[in-house]
Formats: sequence, structure tokens, C-alpha cells
Amino acid sequence: MRELKRIIVSKTNIVCIAFLIFMNVFIFFWESTPKGDICTLPEYTDRYIEVLNTCKGMDNEEGINYLNNLKKLSEGTVLIPRWLYSKDMEYKEEASGFYYKKYGEQMIKDIESGKIDTSEQAVKKAYITIEVCNILIEKINHLTEYPEYIKTISENAENMKSVSIFSDPNSFSYRNIIKTVEDFSKIHITELSLANDLAVNALFTDSISDYSILAYIIFIVLLMIQERKKGLWPLVYAYPEGRARLAIKRVAILLLCSVIATVFLVGSRFLTAAIVYRGFGDMSRPIQSMSLFKGVSQPFTVGGFILNFFLFKIIGTWVISLILYFMMLAISNTSLAVAVTSLFLGTEYTLFALIPDSYAIAVLRFINIFALINYNRIYMRYLNININEYPINGQTLTTYMIPVAMILFATGCIIIHHKKKPFSTPNPLLKLYDKILKLRAGLSDRFRLFFAELHKTLWIQKGAFVIIVLLLWAIFASEAPPLNVSEYDGNLVYFENMFTGEVTEETLTKIDEETVIAYEEMAKGSMHGATKVQYLSMIKAEALAKKGTGLWIMDSTIYDALLNRNVEGYQRKTGLIAILFTTVMTAGIFAYEHQQKMKYLLCSTDRGRTVLVRNKTLIACVMTCAVWLIVYGFEIRNAVKIYGSLHSLSAPVQSFMSEFPYKMTVLSFLILIYLLRLLVLLSMTFMILLLSNLSNRANAAVITSLAVFSLPAAIVIMGGNIMEYFSVVKLLSPQENIPSLILSYTLCFIPGIIALIANTVIWKGIRYENNNSKRFI
Repeated sequence: MRELKRIIVSKTNIVCIAFLIFMNVFIFFWESTPKGDICTLPEYTDRYIEVLNTCKGMDNEEGINYLNNLKKLSEGTVLIPRWLYSKDMEYKEEASGFYYKKYGEQMIKDIESGKIDTSEQAVKKAYITIEVCNILIEKINHLTEYPEYIKTISENAENMKSVSIFSDPNSFSYRNIIKTVEDFSKIHITELSLANDLAVNALFTDSISDYSILAYIIFIVLLMIQERKKGLWPLVYAYPEGRARLAIKRVAILLLCSVIATVFLVGSRFLTAAIVYRGFGDMSRPIQSMSLFKGVSQPFTVGGFILNFFLFKIIGTWVISLILYFMMLAISNTSLAVAVTSLFLGTEYTLFALIPDSYAIAVLRFINIFALINYNRIYMRYLNININEYPINGQTLTTYMIPVAMILFATGCIIIHHKKKPFSTPNPLLKLYDKILKLRAGLSDRFRLFFAELHKTLWIQKGAFVIIVLLLWAIFASEAPPLNVSEYDGNLVYFENMFTGEVTEETLTKIDEETVIAYEEMAKGSMHGATKVQYLSMIKAEALAKKGTGLWIMDSTIYDALLNRNVEGYQRKTGLIAILFTTVMTAGIFAYEHQQKMKYLLCSTDRGRTVLVRNKTLIACVMTCAVWLIVYGFEIRNAVKIYGSLHSLSAPVQSFMSEFPYKMTVLSFLILIYLLRLLVLLSMTFMILLLSNLSNRANAAVITSLAVFSLPAAIVIMGGNIMEYFSVVKLLSPQENIPSLILSYTLCFIPGIIALIANTVIWKGIRYENNNSKRFI
């Protein structure tokens, strides 16, 4: 009971699970919010359900016709007014044939007369409707095509058996054909139906909660072996109940933690999705009714599949926890055990992510710890593995691995915990580790205090764990910064790329040559030629305006994304992530000494009052730089991946940001923007260090810092604009502050500098007097 209370009911565990729930729900809303500022999530959901309910009473063909007509009407509501009221008369005349042909004369007349509403609200609703129609058309097409897909499997099987290379009954190919047909023949395709499946899709397209569970299990395993860090292992081992009986209790606690992790982390996201998307939909229909589950070969209902998913998650998480606990028990040295476990997880993930389906070692992807984490890739895809010329389904391999691993590692944990003594002869791993430690000691002698602080921050205060969580977010959950869709024009981008560079006479000549060719195409009745004429005239107007100024014609898409003024709240949401992780990483740096009753002893020495405070501040700066590098480094990486390379870096920034008052190149401007973000985070870090120095406990310092810095930022993101004056989150979106750039950042840096000076003075003012700890400045 005491062990259960120590782990489950501890404040640390409650804070950890609460933090992970908050992160999961926050990222859900972040990912689910419709792109492009077109509508809110409730508006999108209401329109989706409204159109869906209309389609439910129709057969597939009627539904497709209804959706296509609704989509056409919505597109007309958006596009026809742009054409009708265009000031470019030449374009208007050339495009008239296209609009009359596609939308019909009646719709154009209705829009001109006002019978069809084209107000801002109606256009907004039309945008939502187009998106909804596209999604529902895809879903109904799946319902129509899935029976043909099943039929095709059987027909292909018969055809392939007649081909000589597949006709040998003892070959893998022949057996695979037969097995595939048998597996899919159990599905009842006549029961497929359309329903609200947004919440179910949200559950099964989520990877954040999967890796949140892994992070939580690692945290619990480290919490379990705390007696080693505190030097209590010999005492625990000497107690009769501290061996096998304690091991059995911990194995059971790991099961309980697996239930907690699955219910709270996966369940909270699923429940949130159900609330946001107005329910779970029809749970009695076949799971194959959704295109996401096309590869599922078992005859599950939606409800049965979800129940199976949660049971798998609980048992799979328990097996993962047993494997990790086994590894930590098997290696006596905690630091070495963490290093070996990290290497093991890295190797497992590499095998899981990179082995192609066709390789002979594909079996290692299914007998893998990450197969227990990523349910989607294993149980929602159909794949048979060739094992000695017999087709074995990958799902079957993982399913049979679970009970075997569960028995082996549960038994192994109990035996090792019972048999392994606190003091044993060094093994080869420990000898190698000792050599590494000696090498490190030789290198760190000169900077002993710095490395001691770094070790304390990364290992004792779990800074390394925080960085790993941030990296997991950056790799799996971070997104490219969005564009303002209303300002993006793909055709214009094409011509900008064609004439990229400083505007010269040669540029104008090239534009004129392309314009002549475009007019020739338009004279032949080409709609493409008319479009080219329109955009080339826009490019020429821009070129004439920039001629002689040194400005460039350039595609600014990637810079519009990176430097957007908080489109979809992206800049502030990313800023909140940076604030949150910076706070957690640095808040305990000074408070830890006070918590351990060491602050006054350290400050009784000259180096403790001078060198130590500098090293602590330097460590905080290093941690802040690491957070900044990960958050904004992945922002640039994601942007490059979506929008293309960072080009035209030597161009003046006014080429696409005419309102910026200072002359500099695009590269210099990018450096300035990201450097300002770093300086804001550093200024905040100095204020966090001051709070840490004034706190008696590390947890109190973290909670206070989160309340002072992260909470106001979260309120700003949720719409509480009044809190902008009390948060640094707006300053992490420098593009919003260009009109008052110098003033805004000066006002931010001054408190940081004051906090840095005050923190140093307070630390140096601590003395030891008459064996009583007294503090004065």
C-alpha cells in the first residue's frame, strides 16, 4: 500500500499526468482548428453534421449528386462575384465563357440580382461547405468502391493462380493469395453506412497520446528505482519484503499505471473529440465503413474495434513498462541503465520506421516495442510476412508477442529484483562506463562547477527528459507555419519564380516577350493564355514600381509563412511551447539548493557566491538556447519541407515587406527576427531565475513561474487579449510589433537585465552567521 501511495498518489505523478493531459488536449485543438482563418471549429462541425444528416437518407448515387451540386453552388458563391466585379475588363471578358459554361446563366443572374446571398457571412459558409463536401464525397466514394475492392481481391486471386510464378501451391505467393481472400471474405460489406466519424478519426490519427504514454511510463519506471539514487537500495534489499514481494507489487503497479495512462491520455483526447464533434457516431456499423480502416481484415464493428484498441493499449503499455523496468533492474548503475535503454529505444524505432515491407527482416518491425505504441501502423494495415514460405500476418505476430513478452519480462523483473544484490562484481558494461567517466573527469576538471550544474539540471532535475519530450513534439507534432490563404495565389507565384531577381531593363524585356506569347495563345481561344496575360500584367506593374529601387521580384511564399502575423494563432501557440519548456527547464536551477538546505553553505565560500551564480546563469542560458533551437529550428525545417528552400536571401526585405522601416537583406531580417525571439526568451529566463532564487522548493519555483509566464500566454491564445500586456508571448511574434519594434523589445529587455542583476545581488547577500541561516542583502 505504501509503494502504491508513493508512486500513484505522489504529487510528482499527479503533476506529470495533468501536464500530459493538458498537452494532449491543447495539441488536439491546435491540430483540429480549421486552417486559413475561414471558420472556427464549432462552425465547421455544425456545417459538417448538417450536410451529413442530409446525405444519410440518400443512397450513394443521390448523395454524390447532392454534394456535387452543393459544392458547385458554394464555389459559384465564392468565385462568380470576384469575376463579375473585377476591374480588369479584359480578363472579365476572356473568362466569361468559362463561368457561363461551368455555373450556368441562371446562377450568374441570381447572384447579380441578389437572389443568391454573396455577403461576407455567406461566402464564409460557402468556404466551409466546399471543404465539407470534398470530405463527404470521398467518404461516399469509399462506401461505393469498397465492395468492388473486396470483389477485386477475389478476382485477382483467381487470375494470379493461373500465372506460372504464382501457381505453385507450396510457394509463399500462392499461400499469400489464398490467405488474403480468406481473411477479407469475413467482412459484411452490405452493412457499410455513412455516419459522423470525426471523433473516431481523431482518435486513430493521433500519435501524440501514444508517445505521451511512452514518456509517462519512462517517468514511472525512473520513479520506481528512486531508492538507488538515494542510496537506499541496500536497506530495501535487506528487508524481507523488499525483494520478490516488492517486485510483484511493482509489476502490479505498472499495470495500474498502464490503465491510468491509457484512460487519461488516450481517453481524454477521445472524449474531447467526441464533445467537440458532437458524439461518437454509429458504433454498431462495420469499421470498414471508414476509408481509414480499409486495410482491416477482421469483421469488427466501430465500437468493438475501439474497445479492442483500448484493451491493446493497456496490455501493450504494460508490456513496454515491464521491458523498460527489466532493463533498469538488470543494470545496477542508473546512468548506464538509462543510456543503454535509450540506445535500445533508438534502435527499435529505427527498425520500426525504416524497414520496408518487402525485406526479409520485416518481422522485426512487428516484434518491436514500437509496434505496441503505434497501433495504427500494425492493426490498420494488412500485410503478410514471409516466414519459411508461409504467410504470417503482421498483426498476428504482434498479438502473439504480447503474452509471451508479458510473461517473460514480468517473471524476469521479479527474479532480478529478488536475486540481484546491491553490491556485485563489475561487469564489462560497468568497466566501459568507468573508463568513459574517467575520460569525462579529465576533460571536465577545468570546468568542474559548470559540468556539475549541467549534470544536476539534466539528470537530477530531469532536464534531459524535458528535452526528449520537446524533441518528440517537434518531430511528431510540430507543423509548418500556415499561409494566409486569401493572400496566396499559385499562378502569381509561378510568374514570380520565372522573373526572380532585381528589376532591370532585361527583366522588363523578358516580361514583354512572355506577354506577346500569351496574347497569341489567347487569340487561339486558350483560357490558359488569358490567365497568363492577366498575371503578366500584374508582374509588369510590380516590375515598373520596383525598377531603379534595388528591390526584387521574388516568390515570398516561404517568408510569408515564416513571418506571418500570427495567422491561425500559429506564432503565439509556438511561442507558448517555447515559454512552457523554457520555464520547466530553468525554474529549479536556484531553488534546488534551497530545497536541499545547501544554499547558505555554498554562499559561505567565495566561489559559491561568484563562480557558481555565473555557472547557474550560463546553464539557464544554454537550456533556453536549446529550447529556442529545437522549437524554431523545426519551424524552419517544416516550412522548407512544405514551401521550398530559403532562396533570394540577398534580396532587400522591402521586396515583400514594404512597411519595414530599416534597410536590410532577407537573411539579415530572418536573423533579426529569430535573434529577437532568443533575447525575449533569455530575458524571461533571467526573471524565472529570480523567482527560483526566491523560492524554497523546486516544485514551488516551477509552479510560480508557470503561473507568471505560461498561464497569461495561454489566456492570450484563448482570446483574453487584456493579458497581452502581462505576457511575453506577443513579443515572440516580432512581425506583430514592427511599428513599435525598438520600444517593445526595450521594455521587455529592461526587466530581464534588472532581474539578472537583482538575482546576483540576492545570491551574494547570503551569509552564514552564528551557525544560523540568515539572509540579507
